[in-house]
Amino acid sequence: MPATIGDILKTKSEIITTTAEVLLHDVLELMIRYDYSQIPVLDGEHRPIGIVTSDGIVRALHHFGVVVRQPKKDDDPNATHRLRVIDAMDRQVQRCQPAAEVFTVHRQLRDSSCVLVVDEKEVLRGIVTGYDTTEYLRQRVQDVVFVQDIEDQLKDYVRLAFRGLDG
Repeated sequence: MPATIGDILKTKSEIITTTAEVLLHDVLELMIRYDYSQIPVLDGEHRPIGIVTSDGIVRALHHFGVVVRQPKKDDDPNATHRLRVIDAMDRQVQRCQPAAEVFTVHRQLRDSSCVLVVDEKEVLRGIVTGYDTTEYLRQRVQDVVFVQDIEDQLKDYVRLAFRGLDG
């Protein structure tokens, strides 16, 4: 039975998400607090409309010529330091369903930093990165190697036991 993305999602913690109108400053705080480089952007029905990445934020800051800082009460509400997620998010995001095979998604991740996992109604169920798929596959290989080591040791014990009977 092939490994699926659903298998990987079982081991992951709750998804941190944002919406398009949130201030970039607030999203940066989330990214730093949770050590994430990307956060899915959702609409009001929990459907992904894009992703905001640390790279996308840097590009937006450069494009708009701003430095992100904590807004102050007397700041102009239209000031450029009030950039929002929509100003930096990428709308082109790879997607898959939980039943997708890990190897298939792992190949998709060659061209993308993440794949958003959605159900049949396009509601976000998780996010998978190259690290996630590589770690999952590494663990499976490690388990197989461990079983192989046990099998080799048992063969050695059986050979020793039968060798002793012959003299």
